[in-house]
Amino acid sequence: MVSVERCDTYDRVAVMEAVDRALEGLGGMPRFVSPGEKILVKPNLLSPTPPDKAVTTHPLIVEAVVRLIQSAGAYPIISESPGVGTKHSEQRLKEVFETTGMMEVADRTGAELRIELEPIHVSFLEGKFVKGFELLPVFKEVDGIVNLPKLKTHVFMIYTGAVKNLFGLIHGVSKSKFHVRFPNEADFAGMLIDVMRLVEPRLTVMDGVIGMEGNGPGSHGSPRKVGVILAGENPVEVDAIACRIIGMGFDEVPIFEAAKAAGVWNGEEPQIVGTPIEEVMISDFRKPDSQPTEKAILKYELVRKFAGKLMREITSPKPVPQKGRCIACGVCVRSCPQNAIKIKEKVAVVDDSLCIRCYCCHEMCPESAIDLRFSTISRLFRRIIG
Repeated sequence: MVSVERCDTYDRVAVMEAVDRALEGLGGMPRFVSPGEKILVKPNLLSPTPPDKAVTTHPLIVEAVVRLIQSAGAYPIISESPGVGTKHSEQRLKEVFETTGMMEVADRTGAELRIELEPIHVSFLEGKFVKGFELLPVFKEVDGIVNLPKLKTHVFMIYTGAVKNLFGLIHGVSKSKFHVRFPNEADFAGMLIDVMRLVEPRLTVMDGVIGMEGNGPGSHGSPRKVGVILAGENPVEVDAIACRIIGMGFDEVPIFEAAKAAGVWNGEEPQIVGTPIEEVMISDFRKPDSQPTEKAILKYELVRKFAGKLMREITSPKPVPQKGRCIACGVCVRSCPQNAIKIKEKVAVVDDSLCIRCYCCHEMCPESAIDLRFSTISRLFRRIIG
């Protein structure tokens, strides 16, 4: 079951009322947390980006959920492992928490804001793709998790929301090895489902007031008003409704096939309470440039099976740093799991022979300086199959 509530603005009162209604549709916050429990509140804090850029979960959504947890008698702890492939430092984490508005939330509510510098290893022998993860230590301390994703597109995974947000529980540079190990979207999705099965969030509340379309999930994407808050127990079901709202088919987004294969989703659209989905659907939500046309998907996957890596090179856009926008800050260098990027003559340069098309550099660049470009052969190929 997924609760859908309209919310057209980040007005404090409007957000609080919409989040409250969304949870009431599921039985209220006391159904998910108990007095005295420690609850990890996990927003999407991809990078040190202001809330109006729609890259991160809005602080008013976080504040509303924190206050409801407190009203239920539980103790909220806000924490997150931002970005991909970046070594954590207290200074960097404070910058992320400050810029995204989390410090203000902690100040206003009295919630704890946890800075975690070192990971812990958590075994997961039941995992189908991974048998253990390096997680934030707070995971072992809390009684439960409330997941607060942002509704966004994603150039690698096509869409990011409830399931993908849990990847942020993996500590800092530990994320990079999974991009190397699982360069294929389907396998990466299977790994994400393993993370979800391990951490088992009790509740997901999605910030879909202002989502992100186009080449998300970072600064290359464009804010887009969606006007909803979604809530549910099963992250896959929340993602399913989010994708229905923005016009993405289940066959376009890799996490859904992975969820079915793992037995955590039956492949059907869940029951909806609250606002009818037809009232909030968007017909022209812009997908990532990396997404093939709908009629080409079947042919594209068949070709990939036979031609493998060569077809990936042809059909996937390449990250291309732009000299006029690149400030040689080195974020892309530190984010690349393949060490495929160097700074040369004050501009980032990608070694295409090492690039695995994970787009971590594009995702993390604070200057929107890395474009995704299709080669001439790739454009011809897409025209033929599309």
